[in-house]
This record gives sequence, C-alpha cells and structure tokens, in this order.
Amino acid sequence: AHYQPYTAEEITTLRATTMLNLPGTRAELIKAMRAQGIAIDDGMNY
Repeated sequence: AHYQPYTAEEITTLRATTMLNLPGTRAELIKAMRAQGIAIDDGMNY
C-alpha cells in the first residue's frame, strides 16, 4: 500500500474551504454514487 497521511499544510488548506451549499452538495454526491451503481438508501429523496 502506498498510503500517505495528509500533511498539516494540506489539512489547513482543506479546512479553510467551506461548503456553502450542503444540501445541494450532498444531493450531487448521492446522484454521482447512484450513477456508479452504489446503492444509497438513507431515506432521503434526492
């Protein structure tokens, strides 16, 4: 395995980015996963 943990700098950069549209982002992620054949059954109608 070639696992490398995130560096402190990478974590700082990632934490600085705020997702402003959480419901929309979640819906798009679920849509993309379903398109790949990943079953999502969380009771939400996205």
